[in-house]
Amino acid sequence: MTQLYPLDSCFNFITCFEELPSTNDYLIDLYKNLGFKNTLTVVANKQLQGRGRMGKIWFSDADKGLTFSFSVKLHSKINLFDINMFATCSIVHFLKELGVPAVIKYPNDIIFNNKKISGVLIESIKVDGDSYCIVGVGLNINNSRFPSDLPDCTSIYQVTEKLFEVDKVFKLLIEKLKKSITLYLENKMSLKKAYFSALHGTQQYVPCLLNNRKVFVKILATTKRGFLSIQTKNSVVTTVNANDIKFLLY
Repeated sequence: MTQLYPLDSCFNFITCFEELPSTNDYLIDLYKNLGFKNTLTVVANKQLQGRGRMGKIWFSDADKGLTFSFSVKLHSKINLFDINMFATCSIVHFLKELGVPAVIKYPNDIIFNNKKISGVLIESIKVDGDSYCIVGVGLNINNSRFPSDLPDCTSIYQVTEKLFEVDKVFKLLIEKLKKSITLYLENKMSLKKAYFSALHGTQQYVPCLLNNRKVFVKILATTKRGFLSIQTKNSVVTTVNANDIKFLLY
């Protein structure tokens, strides 16, 4: 019989590293190759091979940003998109408390003024009958500049012109996640409303690539499995998933 842990138990056990190739990969290896069973959080001061969606790389600048991952044991009442909504909504609300009115670029990027400030990577694994969701989080905090090939990035410092203690930001964000996880995942209606209200593109038509063609769309609704109901400027309504659509930051 699968053992169910409290949803917030992953935030009670935090392991810190100065450097890791990838915090997501570290957790995946724990479960797949070392027989680990509990849920936990892993944070690295610097990631050497941090990953994003679709094979993208997450830029990690030591001492200036956060890169961490946490695990959640899945069961029949929680799906991966629920966890994606919980994580992104929690980060958006946290950033607003710091003076950054960010929004979510579907499905899991967090942006301010059309520049990426944070991102979430959701992965799932199954080991010996147990299913786990691995949630990777990257947050730009005190970065004053980014590589020339990352022109669409920003940081809390660039937005607020204030420097923050990275360790303190991490502790406060973990507290926010811990308080939010049970509240959100046990109240799906509240979670869905929070996610939709934080989405970029619900109030006006915004540019995107839809099946590799540039169009302007407005988001009408989200489904429980994470699809979007969208409307184009010529009033065509359709449903798409994250692989069909890419919202553009210009």
